[in-house]
Amino acid sequence: GINNKIKRLKRMAYGYKDVAYFLLKIHQHCGLLNPRLST
Repeated sequence: GINNKIKRLKRMAYGYKDVAYFLLKIHQHCGLLNPRLST
């Protein structure tokens, strides 16, 4: 589930610059972030 994805990302997050970037990665990985398409 989502908790396992977050735990996996936390292990990978050693090199992330800050907590905000880590939260962004969580949203991206769990499908909660919808990128805008530029035209």
